[in-house]
Amino acid sequence: MPDVAPHIDPALLDAARNVAAAAMPADLGPLLDRYRRSLAAIGGDGSYKRFPAAAVVLQEELLARFGGDAFAAAHAALMVEAIADFAARAPAEGYPAAILTEFERVFARILAKIAAADWTGYAGPDDRLWKDFGLALQRVFPASAWVVTPDAGYDRGFLLKGGIGQFLTALPYMRGNDHWLTCNLNEFEKHRFNEAGFRDLVRLLADVLRARPRLNGLFLGASWLYSPMLPTISPRLDFHRRLALPGGARIFFVQPGGADSMALIASETRRRAFAEGRYRPDDYILIWRRGALIAWADAQKA
Repeated sequence: MPDVAPHIDPALLDAARNVAAAAMPADLGPLLDRYRRSLAAIGGDGSYKRFPAAAVVLQEELLARFGGDAFAAAHAALMVEAIADFAARAPAEGYPAAILTEFERVFARILAKIAAADWTGYAGPDDRLWKDFGLALQRVFPASAWVVTPDAGYDRGFLLKGGIGQFLTALPYMRGNDHWLTCNLNEFEKHRFNEAGFRDLVRLLADVLRARPRLNGLFLGASWLYSPMLPTISPRLDFHRRLALPGGARIFFVQPGGADSMALIASETRRRAFAEGRYRPDDYILIWRRGALIAWADAQKA
């Protein structure tokens, strides 16, 4: 029988639990209990940051009444509880050993952060908090620099965005728009956001696809990072296309990009190229069907 939970250092777990408890105001307890109960209504909706309406109301009350540090400490306490209860929360199908190792690594980071009372990214409804919170509650699982939603779908409306040629090319490749893995970058792990990290991601996802035959493959949502213009404008970031396309993935146009694109916010080089008319940060999606992805991962071991 394989392990069903990652190894967690009990001393680190206790340290994190004690720091979170000490950082919470004494009168926060009743609200935290109500919030904990509201989280029981979380369903498998494929989102690490979508909460039941009752939970959202309590999040707002928690922040308004007690402030950012207490908001962080309360969520830290819930994360410690969930991490300690990992085996009971795990899906019936479990996780491949390599994913349990990823959980072990990420939980060590989260617990060390809490034990140090480092509330960076936790002191409010921040995407960084919701990703770590989602990992602790197993709404998502970790893989390299990304958090992975285990069973997501997508809107096939993009098929018509790239003209009739894209429609005719994409349609036979789709064969179902439900039951896909999808990923989001975890800002706390962005040092792994590179070619080596993406290779690790795909190998880890191949293990998950082997263990879960119902999943169709990998779907990466609309982003400028898959643009065919990237090799000339930002070649260092072109690892998604460079690795995935020879491995059988497909990339499809979604929408034109404008001056408010994150591609421009993050880079003076891209802003200048955009202003000079040499670059447009259009959004594309990347779809990699299970058979091709697994074959690519297997070839990396040869």
